[in-house]
Amino acid sequence: MTGQAGGRSDEAGEVSGPPRAVLIGPPGAGKSTIGRRLAQALGTQVYDTDVAIEKDTGRTIPQIFAESGEAEFRAIEERIVLDALRTYPGIVSLGGGAILSSRTRAALRGHTVVYLEISVGEGLRRTGATTANASRPLLAGSDPRAKYRELMRTRRPLYREVSTIRVRTDGRSPARVVTAVLGRLGVAPADRVPAPAAPPQRTSPRRRIRRKGGRPIPTDPGPLPRQSAPRTGRTRPPQDPPPAQETLS
Repeated sequence: MTGQAGGRSDEAGEVSGPPRAVLIGPPGAGKSTIGRRLAQALGTQVYDTDVAIEKDTGRTIPQIFAESGEAEFRAIEERIVLDALRTYPGIVSLGGGAILSSRTRAALRGHTVVYLEISVGEGLRRTGATTANASRPLLAGSDPRAKYRELMRTRRPLYREVSTIRVRTDGRSPARVVTAVLGRLGVAPADRVPAPAAPPQRTSPRRRIRRKGGRPIPTDPGPLPRQSAPRTGRTRPPQDPPPAQETLS
């Protein structure tokens, strides 16, 4: 069963357990997109913690920031993330700032943590940080570019601290990133099956025997006779020709 899950793992019909992989990275790294595709390739589901937060609270993330502040948002995020790391058996995609929590960083130990790396320049382009972005509260304001650079400066060491696998995403399509992640995980996609065996090759052409007043009957004479080299020395006496049979056509 594939797709995106915003609730508990038991709602997805899967057995609870640790995630197969946890995706981390800054805004614009492609965690949501890669999470969906990776889950599909592995035949499982993705649990996006940002989606889960909005489902849990009934508010969008920008609303939580505006109404309750970042500290309240981080407390909610930590609770959602810690629960997912204990119980969700598929792919877990964390929000960009989830690793700011020391409890979350400690809980990530022992998990397969995939850090989707991205350069500052590419991150600025993907997030639209050249202008104010209402969907990303931490980049809102007069200078989103400077805020993104500062965000990367403070978070990059934390991403590297908790990650067990690092995959660059600059200049790569989502399909190529997923292929790279699968290679680092040492697994093949769930839908990859061995190619069917080629049909056996015929060893000789088909021939037809035509009967008088009847329809042609296809036959398979088997392997063609080998051509033997002319012999020298003693020869065998000539044999009588065989009796006449059906005409070959």
